[in-house]
Parts: sequence; C-alpha cells; structure tokens
Amino acid sequence: MHRPSLSYLHAGLSAIPVSSTKRSTIKWEPYQSSPMDPADCDRHFRSAWGIALVSGPVSGGLEVIDFDAHEHDIGDVFNRFMAGEEVSEIFARYEIPVERSPRGGYHIIYRYESDTYEGNRKLANWPDGQSMIETRGHGGYTIVHPSPGYNMQNGSLLNIPTISKTERDSLITHAKKLNQSINHSVNQ
Repeated sequence: MHRPSLSYLHAGLSAIPVSSTKRSTIKWEPYQSSPMDPADCDRHFRSAWGIALVSGPVSGGLEVIDFDAHEHDIGDVFNRFMAGEEVSEIFARYEIPVERSPRGGYHIIYRYESDTYEGNRKLANWPDGQSMIETRGHGGYTIVHPSPGYNMQNGSLLNIPTISKTERDSLITHAKKLNQSINHSVNQ
C-alpha cells in the first residue's frame, strides 16, 4: 500500500492505513487537517492491509456517497439512483469515480466546492432500519482501491472531479428519495 498512498498524496488526498477490520492502524485525527508527509507514508503503509481516504477540506472537499448492502440487494437501489435524470446529467459532465466494496456496495467519490463541509450523514435506510445510503464527509474516511476486494468501476481516484455545491446537493437529494424505512428516520 506504500506506492498508492504516495500517489494519493500527490493527487491532493489525505490517506491513512487501515486493518482488515476497517479501523485505522494509526492515530488518524491529525490527518483530518493535514496529509501525511512522504516519509510517514513510507513508514505507516509499508505493511498496511488497506488504504482509506480522509474526507473533507484536507482532501480538497472530498465526500463519498456509500451504498451499503447489509444482506439486501443494493444493485437495484444503486441503478435507480444512477437512472435519476439529475444524477445521470452530473455523471455525463464528470468522470466521477465509482468503486465496488467487498460486500457488493458502491462508493461514489467526488469533491465539491463549499465554505463549510458536512460530516458523515445517513441519507436512506433499508426497511429494517439498517443504513442503506450515507455520506462519508468531513471527519470520516472511506476504504478504497487497491485495498483487498475494492474495485474501481468508473473513473480514477487520482483524478477526482470537483462538482458544484448545487450538483452535490442534487446527488444527496436523489439518494434521500430512496429511503425504504418509514419507522427509522434519516437526517434531513
């Protein structure tokens, strides 16, 4: 994971090493405000299982929309999201990275322009109340390719586009419309 961490650093992203349990292998809070220097990348990533990107201003306004399967068929939900008119227009304008996670989920990865960045936020739940769609925003991180089982479907993490706040808000609004739980509220 050493080489990808340096590539992500050069692409303006703050990366941290993670274990197979998805937990950071280091105290990662300092990297929410400043990326690692190359020497620390060499030391921390040498034997890391995987790599995660830190969201928020430290990574140029990075945010991830995370579609979680949780024993459900997320493919249909993801396809309905992508078929939304505003969503498909945004994807037609930008080469937005999309990756698959080991359990069949999806990550939509972009940067957006803002004066303030939101933290992690639930957008939609499954009927049983489990989280279906959430953001990984400021103060959060997302495990990414080339971590084991994480595969790119579209775009490149070395060239993440910056979309407008209006475009970002359209993606969020469309994701919230996919909520399937009437008994478990999500953040409005």
